[in-house]
Amino acid sequence: MLDFDRIGFGPLTAADVAVPVSVPVASHDAYIRNYLTATCATGRLSMFAMDQYFEHLFEDFCGRGHEDTSIRHLFDIAANCHAGAVAVQLGPLVRLAGVDADYGCVPTIVKVTSKTNYHGGEPYSPPIDTVEAVADAREHGLNIVGVGTTVYPGSEHEEVMYAETRQIIREAHEFGLITVVWCYPRGQAVLDKARKWMEEAGVEVPGKFGFREAEKHPMTVLAAAAVLTVLSPDFGKINPCDPKGLGLAPADDENANEAALADAVKMASPVGIICAGGSKQSPEGFLTQLKRQIDIAGVRGNATGRNIHERPLEEAIRMADAIAAVTLANASVEQAVAIERGMATFPAEPF
Repeated sequence: MLDFDRIGFGPLTAADVAVPVSVPVASHDAYIRNYLTATCATGRLSMFAMDQYFEHLFEDFCGRGHEDTSIRHLFDIAANCHAGAVAVQLGPLVRLAGVDADYGCVPTIVKVTSKTNYHGGEPYSPPIDTVEAVADAREHGLNIVGVGTTVYPGSEHEEVMYAETRQIIREAHEFGLITVVWCYPRGQAVLDKARKWMEEAGVEVPGKFGFREAEKHPMTVLAAAAVLTVLSPDFGKINPCDPKGLGLAPADDENANEAALADAVKMASPVGIICAGGSKQSPEGFLTQLKRQIDIAGVRGNATGRNIHERPLEEAIRMADAIAAVTLANASVEQAVAIERGMATFPAEPF
């Protein structure tokens, strides 16, 4: 057992971390240290999604609220904010850590599968690096705490991604690394299922009903949770459902979206569910949504990209700190907004 009592400012200690059986005894200490580091000893993950630079390409970077469209903009945010961890591909990490040592000090989840948005047809996120390469980079002093993959349930290629992801999880655990799976139901089968569920519920399917709408159906999100239960990473990232927006719940039902999301959280347990941040919103709107997801639905954190990096550097750092304050320090929306506006700083201990 580790000879320390606490990492980070959260309440968890080494004794509180449930180590999966897939982690060899020799790697228990590494796994516990990585888990506590990534979650700041809170059991929650506040992750800055830098992997979007590759996944989304220029569409979410050029002319999006800041002048610097290089990936260093994201690394500069990461090196100066209080996010518990960042997600990024291995290539830019090893390259830029050699330019600025601070970049290599940030707790990092390395995405070992990725695709760009040029990819058409049925989605597939192929391996672009190996767990062994990630472990080797860690031996060179980079603060790598875990690996991540993406799967697209419903795609024609889903069985390949499932097999690859299970292998990646097994290998990562052997090195004591934590694992995160991005789980996004996509493809024609998902669209067809969601249409069928809408019709069975007696709800008119809108003329414009694509995968963005289909993946917000509560049943689609439950399907993602079920997939995560079987793949069994430490954390699973999903898009939150929107039954009110789809007309599946009354517009005046204040907690309908969070109640549906809570069902997915329960289904995926013990995998910790974190939510995607989605398109850029107003700071107060985003922080309110996040607070409700955590307090009402029971999600274990967030993976946020555009709501952070589509801002000038100092503003982006403050927004990342505000998100981390809600996720890791139990800040209220009002306290988090004060941080985002520069009227308060990230707390030294939880609220």
